[in-house]
Amino acid sequence: MTAPMTTRRSRRGRSLSGHSSRLWFAWSLLRSVILTSAAVLGIVCVLVFGVSFAFGVRPLIVLSGSMEPTLPVGSVVFSRTVPAAELAVGDIATLERPRGLGLITHRVTSVHDVDGTTVDVTLRGDANATDDPEPYAVDTAGLYVFHVPYMGTVAMVLKTGYGIGFAVASALVLIVVFLLDPHRLRHPQAAPLGGGASPANAGGATTARTGEEGR
Repeated sequence: MTAPMTTRRSRRGRSLSGHSSRLWFAWSLLRSVILTSAAVLGIVCVLVFGVSFAFGVRPLIVLSGSMEPTLPVGSVVFSRTVPAAELAVGDIATLERPRGLGLITHRVTSVHDVDGTTVDVTLRGDANATDDPEPYAVDTAGLYVFHVPYMGTVAMVLKTGYGIGFAVASALVLIVVFLLDPHRLRHPQAAPLGGGASPANAGGATTARTGEEGR
């Protein structure tokens, strides 16, 4: 009866070992996906904003739907500053609105030179049926280069208390995921303590003392 019991225990041990190995493999795969995704996202953000600033391109968040579907609400628009005289019909431009009302990003429908530097630019949103109420007299403008959908929404959320909390929690999770290296957890390197005896030496010392007691 001893042999069958030993066989069953051996099979159970192999089964548990195989299950544990699958769990470690799954965690290793999930960890790689999380860390790789975070790294790729970080690299993309650095490249987008680094290249934009290096080439004098500034980011702006789209707050209204007047340019949909071309520029969805929450997108980040990157534009570069150019002389207003370089604008052409069909361009997407960002201009200063009069009376300090801020910026507006619409499509150019007409351009009229005033004095060689200042031009009157008429704009219209792609979602609007008519032009803006009045032309904009400007000498420089932001000319659309590209946009990233929904990046502005993420940026605005991260400015809130909940967004900051989420960012901090995400950073902590990434740190924990990074530290839980499956290889190190499965194969910890136990360094011997200074002055400690090996099992063999310890056994020998015990035998010697026992022998002395028997004398």
